[in-house]
Amino acid sequence: MRADAQYTVPTDGKPLRGLIQDHVCAGVLLTKRDTFLDKASFQQLLYLALVDFADATSGRGGGAVRGTSIVMPPPTLIKPAKLWTGKQVITSVLDHMTRGRPPITHDAPTKTPANYWGGEDSGEGRFVVRR
Repeated sequence: MRADAQYTVPTDGKPLRGLIQDHVCAGVLLTKRDTFLDKASFQQLLYLALVDFADATSGRGGGAVRGTSIVMPPPTLIKPAKLWTGKQVITSVLDHMTRGRPPITHDAPTKTPANYWGGEDSGEGRFVVRR
């Protein structure tokens, strides 16, 4: 969306809002319950998230295990077509980033109320990472 170029202050051309809002929107849209991706889209998102960790010879990348293969999980749906969820993208990235380290566990309420996604019992009102 390039919000930094779309929303600028008329007096000096500085961004009116930060890119962090785009990241939040993308995270919400990616991880909502009805987001499904085909194999090409799933692999593209995984590659974009982990491309900086792919080169074992560079000094970039910091924390992930560089030079190791990215493990692609099996699809959530097999028929009528193989589809992966957006949550599996996040899981795969976290799995790669924490390889060889203790697993991450986190549970917290979300800022977006669960009733925005179909009711309090939808399960969408919590952010949960287990191992």
